[in-house]
Amino acid sequence: MKQNEIISERYYRGETSLEEERRLKEAYRNGDLQNDPALAYSTKLLDMPPGLEERIRESIRKRQLSQRRKIWVIVSGIAATLILIISIRGFWPSQTSLYLSDQLQKTRFEEALRVIGRVLEEDTRCPEQVLYEDERIIIVRE
Repeated sequence: MKQNEIISERYYRGETSLEEERRLKEAYRNGDLQNDPALAYSTKLLDMPPGLEERIRESIRKRQLSQRRKIWVIVSGIAATLILIISIRGFWPSQTSLYLSDQLQKTRFEEALRVIGRVLEEDTRCPEQVLYEDERIIIVRE
């Protein structure tokens, strides 16, 4: 017991090793050191009260559901805002759009018709003539 008191004094000065601290805590748990509040900390695990674990798990589940709801509300709010912005932009004509004069529109339309006409008038017949065709070879005359 005297040795435990000497180690206890060294403990409060910060001069003990880990092994000596373990011995002091064991002596306190055994009742050898009665009035030592610093050693009262026990590493012994106690059983949880009944139902506490279920309440903790339920609290965690509720918190997770709440976080998911918050994320869902934020995402749906962003989506609704984007849809609103896009729909409002559709009602107002753009300031930067280019308006062509009637004469320029007619000229472009006529040029487009000419291009289509040239494509339709082209001879699409193939000038080549197939003389022989096999699985591995094709002989063509131009």
